[in-house]
Amino acid sequence: MLALEKDKDDGMGSCLFEAGNAHEDRVLLLLKGMGFDVVTIPREDFNVKREGPSSYEQTIEALKQGREIIHQAILTDNEFNGYSDFILRSDIDWKLVFEDMFRWTQNNTPFQERRPEWFGAKAQGNQYNYAVCEVKLSTMERPEYAIQAACYVDMLSKMIGMSPHNYMYLWLGGTKAPIQLRCDDVLHFYKKLRSDFEMFAKHGFDAIVQSMSASSSASSNVVLPDAPMTKLAPWTDAADQVLKESDDVYMVCGITIHQARRLKAVGISTVAELAMARYPGTKKLRMASKTFDSLQSQARLQHSTKMKRERDESLPADFEVLNTADSSKERNGLTLIPPEHSLDMFFDMESDPLPSDNGPKLEYLFGISTLDGSGPNFDFRFWWAHDRDEERKAFCDVVQFISDRYADSENCAHVYHYGNYEQSAMSRLASQYKTSDDEQARKASELLERLLIKECAFVDMYKVVQRGIRLGEPSYSIKKVEKLCGVKRASEVQDAVSSVAMYHKYKNKAMRRNVAQVLHIDQNDPESPEKLLADIKEYNQQDCDSLVLVTRWLRALQIERGFPYVDPRYIPPEDEEQGEKSSGTEDESGGLATPSKVS
Repeated sequence: MLALEKDKDDGMGSCLFEAGNAHEDRVLLLLKGMGFDVVTIPREDFNVKREGPSSYEQTIEALKQGREIIHQAILTDNEFNGYSDFILRSDIDWKLVFEDMFRWTQNNTPFQERRPEWFGAKAQGNQYNYAVCEVKLSTMERPEYAIQAACYVDMLSKMIGMSPHNYMYLWLGGTKAPIQLRCDDVLHFYKKLRSDFEMFAKHGFDAIVQSMSASSSASSNVVLPDAPMTKLAPWTDAADQVLKESDDVYMVCGITIHQARRLKAVGISTVAELAMARYPGTKKLRMASKTFDSLQSQARLQHSTKMKRERDESLPADFEVLNTADSSKERNGLTLIPPEHSLDMFFDMESDPLPSDNGPKLEYLFGISTLDGSGPNFDFRFWWAHDRDEERKAFCDVVQFISDRYADSENCAHVYHYGNYEQSAMSRLASQYKTSDDEQARKASELLERLLIKECAFVDMYKVVQRGIRLGEPSYSIKKVEKLCGVKRASEVQDAVSSVAMYHKYKNKAMRRNVAQVLHIDQNDPESPEKLLADIKEYNQQDCDSLVLVTRWLRALQIERGFPYVDPRYIPPEDEEQGEKSSGTEDESGGLATPSKVS
């Protein structure tokens, strides 16, 4: 058995935990504010000897007493157990309750007294059934939320000896009332999933790892998860360790789960084996030869990089320029790089997925490096936004800054970014402000639309990398590509997740102080809000400065290999559409999917 450890907390887990608890507390206050009888079951530390009734015994007692709402009830069937956020007594018409709650909160009117229409006939002997209500921070419904709620429904029905209630509820983030789901629509799927999981768990982790080989005798018995091993949080690092040590074919950048399984079915289980394999044929492999060739080329580069790094870990990855046809139907990504201009801009944004107002992401930092500085350092401009008003102002200021430089360059400068996030986030903000009462915001939205669509002033360098070169790394993030340029980072913040975690730490510290005093704090305090913001800014600046170097390196490669710049403003729409399809993300394309945020 491998010695495995859970992922270390990157800070984001703590942020999510705190935000989730705050959302649950808001729901608890709403229910209490409507006058319901609510009992909270204290969570039990099983490592500490406890006096008095256990959490389970208190839950059973609350059920016997027929309490209207039980918060943090511990549920179990002696195999699974868990704390349900809320269980709701079933004689109460919760659909009507939540409709009234939504109306009162929507209109900001005080809660009325308990309405008789909410309550049905009392059960004899307080033998009530209960409905499960789970509180989730996410603003989107997800299958796993319904499955978790169904698990609680199943355990609860066994504990009280009654058939499950007809409905269960999910209370999502940013909503003023929960959504209602039919239990029967989920329970059958949950029971099948549970049966598969029990079979999966019975074989042990070693058997699961062994089953990833096509020659494994256990592979026909073990139910493997549909998610990639590298996504099995909180065991991501452990899964990554297993895959790296076994040189698993899953580690080939851009490979899909189905492609990996098809390769393993014909005896190609490792990156090294794929690098040296002969094409088994379309009928046997069920994969087009073009897809196989693309995956094999990627595997060869990763394998050669791995071999040379066994001698010296500091060596850059091997790479090659993609050999694409010089036609409008399939252009090399290097043709997307415009000539350098002294007014060029290099743009990166930091966003908070957990804003305090439960709305969409808050874009809390806009950073732009320019070539105005002298010496080895670039000039850096930045705009903070700690609330929606500041976000709107920062958006307007950034768009105006870009527009002015673009006009001063006689429409020759460009805005470079890495990944589609900056374009999509700015477009989202523009769509919000397009009908705003704020004239400046409306004007900025129109300017951005012209820069993005008519002028094609934004250049996605991830798309250039994706279509222009093949890199011997398991990822094409800017942190991997910048190593080709010799970039070394010094910031304490190492990735976007750490940036968000540090920003939440800043908000928590700033809330405890008068906002007017934030900029007058002791500079020597290593955990001061000002120091935290400075670290985040440094990380953002390093991303922008790194992008300058990556762009220059790729442009030098473009010139060296003789790829002329093709201005997208003069590409016929049908040709550009065909170019997008040629780098698609379908299972048989062999292409790399463009993530929303590449860091």
